[in-house]
Formats: sequence, C-alpha cells, structure tokens
Amino acid sequence: MKNKKGTLLYPILSFIFMIFIIVIRYPDLLLQPRFWAEEAFYFETFYSLEHWWQSFNVLIYPAYYLFLSRLAPSIATLFPLEQAAFVTSLFSLAVLSMPLVIIFFTDSYYWRSIKSKLLISVLYIVCSTTGEVWLTSTNIGFIVPVFMFLILIDDSLESLRKRLFYYLLVFIGAISGPIAMIMAPFFFAKYFVSKNQIFGHYCIALSLAAILQMSYFLAANYFGVIAENRLDLTSWDWTISLSNALAYNFIFPLFGYFSSLAFREFFSSLALGLETNNILSVLNISSENAPALLINALEALSAIALPFLCILSLIITFVLHKVFKLAALDKRIYFIGLYIYLVFMLHALSLGALGGFRYSLITSFILLFYLHTILIDFPHKRNYLVKSLLSISLFIGIAEYYPRIHVYTPNTFVAQKIEWPIWSNEIKLWKSDSSYLPKVWPYKKNKDLIFPARILNESNLVCINLTNPKNWKNMGSRNFTSSFSEMLSKGVTALDSKDILHYDNCGGNIIVNGEQESLKQ
Repeated sequence: MKNKKGTLLYPILSFIFMIFIIVIRYPDLLLQPRFWAEEAFYFETFYSLEHWWQSFNVLIYPAYYLFLSRLAPSIATLFPLEQAAFVTSLFSLAVLSMPLVIIFFTDSYYWRSIKSKLLISVLYIVCSTTGEVWLTSTNIGFIVPVFMFLILIDDSLESLRKRLFYYLLVFIGAISGPIAMIMAPFFFAKYFVSKNQIFGHYCIALSLAAILQMSYFLAANYFGVIAENRLDLTSWDWTISLSNALAYNFIFPLFGYFSSLAFREFFSSLALGLETNNILSVLNISSENAPALLINALEALSAIALPFLCILSLIITFVLHKVFKLAALDKRIYFIGLYIYLVFMLHALSLGALGGFRYSLITSFILLFYLHTILIDFPHKRNYLVKSLLSISLFIGIAEYYPRIHVYTPNTFVAQKIEWPIWSNEIKLWKSDSSYLPKVWPYKKNKDLIFPARILNESNLVCINLTNPKNWKNMGSRNFTSSFSEMLSKGVTALDSKDILHYDNCGGNIIVNGEQESLKQ
C-alpha cells in the first residue's frame, strides 16, 4: 500500500463511524445485554462441561455444525458468569462487522473509493438487516454469506495477507452453517471460469468443510438431534410461501420493512381464511359481524390471491431475465444468478418454506449491491431508475433503522413495553437460589395486528437451567466424534430416534416431536 497513513485514515474513521451506527441502533444490547434464544441453550450446555473446548464436540440441535454460534458462548464460559451475555453480544458485533472489515480495509473493483465503501456499508447495515441478526450469536450464520459473497466477487488478490485472511474466512464460514455450503457451487464455477488458483484453494476449504457438515448431519440424524422436516411439500401453503418470498427478497430491500410486512400479512390473511384474518382485526370487525359485502370481497380476493402472486412473480422473473441478458458474464453468474438461486434455495429450505428476514439478508444485499454496480460500470449514464431505487431503499432504510428491530427488543409500537431479563441480574438471583431458572429473551410472541408482541406471563417465559442442563441431557449428552463412530459401527441407515428436543418454557417443559412434555422432577 502506498502512503499507508493517508490511505488508512478515511477507512479507519469510516469503519469507526459504522460501528457507532451499529451500536446506537439499540445500545442496551451491550449496556444491559441478554441472551437471545438458542445461544442461551448453547451456553447452558457448555457451562456444564469440564473444559471449554469440549463445546466444539457436542452433538446438539440443529443437525448442522455452527462453529461461530458455538464459539461465542464457549468463549463466554471463560469469563465471570455475569458477563456471559455481554461476551456473546460483543462477539456478535465482531462478526456483524466482518463484512465492514473487508469493505474498508481491502480494495476491489467494487469498493475502491471511500464513497463506494460507505455506500455499500450502508446498504448492508441499514438497508438489509433487521433485529433477527442484531448482536446475537444465534443468527451469526446469516451474516456469514455476506462476507462469503464479498470474497466471491473480489478479484483483487495480489496481497498475501488478504488471501490468507480470505482462506480463513471461507473455511470458518463453511463450518458455521449450511448457507456457505449452499453457495459453494458458485465458488467452483468461479474457479472453472477464471482458472484462478486462489479460488481453487477456496474450493478445497469448502470441500473439507462439507465433509465435516455431512458427518455431523449424519450423526445428528442418526441420534435424533435433527431439525424439522424442511422439504415436506404437503405442509406448504403456496399462497403464503410465495407472498413471503416476494415480501422478504424483493419488496423488503427496495421498499422497506413495513411495506413487506403489509404485503406478507395481506396475502397471508387471505390464505388463512376469515377466522384468522388480520384485515378484519385491523378494522376491529369479527367475521360474524362483518358486512356481507366485505366478506364477499375478501372471499373473492382469496380466490385470486395465488394467481395474482404467480403473475407478479412472472413479471419480476421477466424483468430479471431482461437485466440478465444485458449484464456482463460475471454479473450474470455472481449477482443475478446467485440472487435467484439463493432466493429459491433459502426460502425452500426454511421451515415450512415460510422464509424470514434473516434468510433474506444476503439476497437483499446482493440485489442492492447489483444496483450499485450499474452506477460503477456506467458512471456517465443517467441511470435514473437505478438511482431512484437506491435512493428509495436508502431513505426508507434510514427512516426504519430503529423501528426494524422493534419486535426483537422490549419496545414495541402496539403493545405494552416489557423489560427483557438483564442477564447479570438473573445470575444474581440464581446465585442466591440455585433452584432459580434464569430467564432469557425472547419471551414467546402473542399476535397483535401485524406485529408480534411480547406478553409477560408464565407460559411465555423462556429459561435455562444452569444447575441441571436438561437441554443437552435429553439429547443424550453425546459428543459428535464418538456418536459418529458409533453410527458407523452400527450402520448409517439405522435411526436410533427421531425426537426433536429443546426447551419450551420456565416450567421445565420441552418439545418432543411438536408435543409438550414435562421435565419436572
């Protein structure tokens, strides 16, 4: 690098500014941290182990290996118990900022100027994220594909340090969940198209990680530590599934969070029928008292909902096809092709093909990034449509920056404010009474209009047990390596169990194949 001091000044200041933007979104995530969902159960298990490194060999739900999601609570066990939630939140901040490290401290054709670096960073942090991925190690796996994508499109690989950094990220990303593995064909395509040996090395790293992921899946499947069936087509509601896919992957990045929610809820209401129709709820009308004209209108809309969504999908597909034909080869494969591929794969593989905003983080980012590349490739053209779409996304993203996380924090716009259980306070209570079950966030959701509100009552509380870690015990207290060896010795096809076990509430209940069972002694 020439003139290192001058070269690094603006990237460093910009990076610090973006970290500030991340923290200021909801400072209590670091000032008064809490555990979020599965990271608490991971910590519960790891805290009971004799050595912290054993956490990487635990066979635990779900049926794929989540290295980074294990690493955060594993590191947390090395610190005073009261600080555990702060450690996982800080770790999650580090992972969330990893794409920013790539953008600000490396150069590429797509992020060479400080203007491009800042714009891409804002498209990622402000326009593509919601509270689902915000400072929680539970959903780190949905951040991984962002830096994997940046590595995929970066051809400026002259620096040895940069290459080694990318090798490490690719391997860590691949063992941190299935999405990086889903993206693997595009790394292989890049290698075969470019003949770049460096991408060949990425492919080796992905292949090694694939062996680990497949081994873990087989062992988890064999012993019943599995996820729900994600490919049961009979359980899909195609109207809901299609409306969700459009809402999360197209409407959300371009027109904002609340527009996508309204689109999703409108069509979901039509699909679910009058008894659960949120349209009637918004109007404060029951299905029994609704005027006949309104009922007939809703029934007519329900009948045409799926055809309308199919036509809208075809129109979007046609537009993407036109854009595809006009794009250069690299854009066709690594932007448009990857976008369409991930929209289909991630939505289809989500539970019930319902998707979610966490699944669309990477697709939203790719779509917005692609629009930005048009401005880079054709700087002298007017590109009014592209500039308008990016401006709308940026304006709405900034306006919605805080509101987008409201359902993941105690503050809601439509329900009572509920304070989340501050982890350090919960530990004080547990230390004074070892039978006490520390509460974690989130409490289960109740539906209020289109916004899921947290309601404080006994059935909605979620706890972990630091004295007697039942979560792991009821999964058999198994290690991955020994379980894999046992599976091989008995025969891979002989399934021991199909029970899915995890906590439900503070009463010590678990879910076994969708049915609640008591674990109280």
